[in-house]
Amino acid sequence: NLAAGPVESLAVGAAPGPDGGLRLTLDAHPAAYGEAGLAAHEETWLRYLDGLAELLLTAPDRPVGSLDLLTEDQVREATAGRTEPAIALTVPQAFTA
Repeated sequence: NLAAGPVESLAVGAAPGPDGGLRLTLDAHPAAYGEAGLAAHEETWLRYLDGLAELLLTAPDRPVGSLDLLTEDQVREATAGRTEPAIALTVPQAFTA
């Protein structure tokens, strides 16, 4: 993305799409991510967005933590050494907290 300048690692962008929808982009520094790494990030972001959209449309009162947004490896990595309980917020609560 030339308008934003060079990306040091990974950048996620959002802008109006040509059809009035939302256009999301992933920009990566080629020395930091190969095609497989960038594809993995894309898959993760799509899983997050699909899960959050489904939650907002079907059960907005359900806590975000009840969704399976992460793979087992990602859960292990994110929770390694942590002992505090998960916060039970819904998406609307997370934006107003």
